[in-house]
Amino acid sequence: MGREAFAVLLGDDLTSDPPCTSVLLDVHRRLHGTVVALQEVSAQEIGRYGMAVGEEVEPGILRLTDLVEKPSPSEVRSNLATIGRYVLAPSIFESLRSTKPDKRGEVQLTDAIRALIAAEDVYGVRYRGIRHDVGNVAGWLRATMAIASLRPELRDIVGGKRVSGVEDTNVPHRRVGGRAAVRSHPGAARGTRPRSRRP
Repeated sequence: MGREAFAVLLGDDLTSDPPCTSVLLDVHRRLHGTVVALQEVSAQEIGRYGMAVGEEVEPGILRLTDLVEKPSPSEVRSNLATIGRYVLAPSIFESLRSTKPDKRGEVQLTDAIRALIAAEDVYGVRYRGIRHDVGNVAGWLRATMAIASLRPELRDIVGGKRVSGVEDTNVPHRRVGGRAAVRSHPGAARGTRPRSRRP
């Protein structure tokens, strides 16, 4: 930190193949500035995330023009959501200090990054690896079983079992249903992403 960029990893997302932070660092080394991880989500889900709007400067990389934290339906202009991985420039600290609290009295990182956009280049990267959303009980359970299935000593335990209330547990880890294990891919915009499932 100090005068150097640094990574922020929020604990309700796990990423792999490749790790999301390594992807962001590669972009930061080339383009510099703040870099934010993005994934496409459904119109029903975007209100749960920060929403990103931008112009593509390279395949999969956008120069951001706006960020909105948990947009209302009338504010939705994009299906690109921030997913809890950031490489932040040191200028974020001054932006945080000048960012006003929201209606709940909290200073949002999304709002501070939004303020940076007016002063410097901020990039968004469409993450195309595997993301496990562990911010809820069902997602945490699916992620645990998916990761356990990769370990030979645990594979038999989870591979042949069906946990009550959880669907699609006996499948390869890249296909575990719902938002708990979503591989972003070019077909996502055409509606071929796995649908969210209720536990």
